[in-house]
Amino acid sequence: MLSLHNLAHQGATGSEWLDVIGPRGHHYEWWGGTNPLTGAIALADRVVAVSPHHASEILSVEGGFGLDGPLRDRGGAVIGDPQWDRHLAVGSGIGPGPPGPVLDR
Repeated sequence: MLSLHNLAHQGATGSEWLDVIGPRGHHYEWWGGTNPLTGAIALADRVVAVSPHHASEILSVEGGFGLDGPLRDRGGAVIGDPQWDRHLAVGSGIGPGPPGPVLDR
């Protein structure tokens, strides 16, 4: 599972890392370089946004920071957007009540 919080920080770097990554390196190729987030999106069983609104944002051209295409390609693996999946996103924060280990289950 990959949890996405801020797509503006992708960690893109040079293409020399593709050889270091090994046989799955092609998943990390990004415009002639290497982007760890594209590989993670491609290889994760599920991609989780921090809220349903965030899921909708990252699937759009305006909010996807260039990763909207790979995210849309994953279809139902992206959790948080009712258009793609019936599950809810993992919400930011711990819940409506006071924090505590007894209540946080």
